[in-house]
Amino acid sequence: MRLSVLIPCSAEEPVTAAFLQEEMAGRATGVVVEDSHVGVLTTDGEPIDAGRLRLSTYTSPPEAEAVAATLRARLERLVALGLLDQAPEIRQAKVDDEDWRDRFKEFFDVVRVGHRLVVRPPWRSFTPEPEDIVLTIEPGMAFGTGGHQTTQLCLTALERAFDCPSPPREILDVGCGSGVLSIAALCLAAERAVALDVDPAALEATEENAVLNAVSSRLEVSLTPVFELARTDRIFPLVVANIISSTLLELKSALRAVVAPGGIIILSGLLCQEEQEFRTTFEHDPLEQNRSWLELERRDTMDEWLALSYRCHREKR
Repeated sequence: MRLSVLIPCSAEEPVTAAFLQEEMAGRATGVVVEDSHVGVLTTDGEPIDAGRLRLSTYTSPPEAEAVAATLRARLERLVALGLLDQAPEIRQAKVDDEDWRDRFKEFFDVVRVGHRLVVRPPWRSFTPEPEDIVLTIEPGMAFGTGGHQTTQLCLTALERAFDCPSPPREILDVGCGSGVLSIAALCLAAERAVALDVDPAALEATEENAVLNAVSSRLEVSLTPVFELARTDRIFPLVVANIISSTLLELKSALRAVVAPGGIIILSGLLCQEEQEFRTTFEHDPLEQNRSWLELERRDTMDEWLALSYRCHREKR
């Protein structure tokens, strides 16, 4: 059985977390995210309005009602916390074939990003052009490959950051997920990458994908929160964080501490409608009223999503 909900894009992170709890408990398999960019959906043939997405997961028919009931309770909890305006309807649809545990794979295809980067899942064949850099990413059941707009925006910004005479030698990837951004940086020109995530499943996925792309010897993965890393003297010439805006704002001081003077910070997970409020808060230096610690070098958009590339021009305090 497939269980699906329609939600605002801004609620993607908490609702995805609610779905993942069922996957981690072994009652459901995979979380598929679809938006208006998909067009007419393969799940039920209905289009999705701009600014909304559909989240789906798969479960066995005997478990469907119990999983749906648990999801309803979690969604109601999100409403109570103010993370959702109202609990969405949970739609159930029977999957005819028996290989429902692999149905999530149909939603992942080869994605070309920027000038040279190509991201493919292992089950998709691809014939590269001579200049292509092909990343093989196994999304597992909880993470994507390179299909989401925010991931594509980050990959494009990464490619641009390495297209220079003196590219960054090391990268910090905050909230690494499948590890696609760290692995892309290593395949572009980085010598070392550090990938952080609070979810052990993310680190496992990142390590597996690093092996697939023959970069595991140059990749460090860690559950260490970026707040703890910020208390050390370790700094990075390039920091990327593809996380929802509220979390980015919570991490502002830590991100400032870990980026080297003159370094680059790439941020995404942002909706275009959030830009003005987000930038006002994130760029503000409370110790200096009239100057920012960052210079915005570029803003990129794709559909309703936004990525910001900053240059840090202040010494670490």
